[in-house]
Formats: sequence, structure tokens, C-alpha cells
Amino acid sequence: MSVPTLKIAGVEIALQTFPATQSYGPLEGATVHRMLNGAAVKQQHWRKLTTSISGDGWAPAALAGVDWSAPVEILCMQPRAIHSATVNATLPAARRSDLAVNVIALAVVGNELVPTPVSVLVNAATATAVTGATSYQFMYYPKLSCYSSGPEESLDMTGAAYAWSLEAEEV
Repeated sequence: MSVPTLKIAGVEIALQTFPATQSYGPLEGATVHRMLNGAAVKQQHWRKLTTSISGDGWAPAALAGVDWSAPVEILCMQPRAIHSATVNATLPAARRSDLAVNVIALAVVGNELVPTPVSVLVNAATATAVTGATSYQFMYYPKLSCYSSGPEESLDMTGAAYAWSLEAEEV
């Protein structure tokens, strides 16, 4: 499986500045309340994602012309996965559709992940059943609308290497 190209605000990140890492984290409006007996009750109003992206190479990332005062679209390079006890799963609408392979299905057989064909109709994914599978995973590439202050950038003159990192929060 090849790594899809990362795109930030319509800017395709070139191979020479290609990110080495992307991570996701939770962002939520939630509070855990404690009852008189000590039991915890979580009150949650909303849940979104944060993403951290970093890269280095012999050319800087070409993101200086992006308007960071408005939300930017990030076509992610790191997949996320949904677990399902059946061959069916509901995928998020906010996912990449520009890739030749944008959803991947894997059957869990024993302790192994076995690729299996998948069909997608709108947001419903259906994997081809695999004998002995106990569950399935559906991998997809997110398309996030995010706020960010823009990338931090640096240059190491001794190694002639540019580095950059970007923190973003889903709108």
C-alpha cells in the first residue's frame, strides 16, 4: 500500500518536504462529574480531532501563501480505522475520495489482519466475508476542515535540511 500524498489548503506537499509523521488526538468539550458515592459520570457536549503533522527535507513546505485566518482543508496521509463485528461499517462522510484506493477492508482471522475486497456506497462499507474472521477493520483517509496558526519552520544549515510542523484542530 503506497502512502497517499498529503494536501493542506489545496497545496500538495512535495516529496522533498514530505511529512514523516502525522498523528491524531481527541479534542472534546467534556467534564467528568463525581457523584456522592464516588462514581464517575461523563458529561460530553462535542468531540473533534486534532492533528499534528511534521516533515523535513531539502526544500521548505510551500505553505507561506495559505490564509490561516480561515479554516483549511487537510487531506490526510494517515488512515484511521473503524472496527466492526460484521462485514458492514458506516464510514464518516469527511473522508478522502480523491484516492484510487480510499477505503481498505481487513478481516481479523486469528491474530492476523487479512485484506479483503470492499465496496462502498455513499458512507456504507461492505467487506467480502472471509472464512474464520471474527471481525473486520475498515481503514479510510480523513478529510479534515481545521483551524491552524500555520506551520513552524526551521532550517539546519549544516545538514541543508528544512523542517516544519503543523498543529491543527478540527472545526
